[in-house]
Amino acid sequence: RGSSKRPARVCGSFRYMPPESFSTNCIHEGSDVYAFGIVMNETLSGQVPWAQTPELSIPMLVSVKNERPKIDASAEIPRSLETLVRACWKRDPT
Repeated sequence: RGSSKRPARVCGSFRYMPPESFSTNCIHEGSDVYAFGIVMNETLSGQVPWAQTPELSIPMLVSVKNERPKIDASAEIPRSLETLVRACWKRDPT
C-alpha cells in the first residue's frame, strides 16, 4: 500500500473535490480523506459545503487561496470532531 499519485480524469462536484484535483489532476489516498472531511462536516452541521459560493469559484478558493468551507459554530460540533474535520482538510492529510 503506497502513496502513489496517479493522473486521473477528475469529475464530480467541486464542493467535495480536494485541492490537488484542481491543480495537478492527480489523486491519491489523501484525496478521499479530504472528501471524507467535507462530508463529515456536512453531516455534522447539516450545511451544504460552499452553499453561498458559486460552484465555479470553488477551485480558486480551495487550490489557490487554500480556503475551506466554514464550520458552523451554531451546530455545536464536538471539538474532537471539528479537529478531525480540519485535519482531513490539510494539504497532505496522510
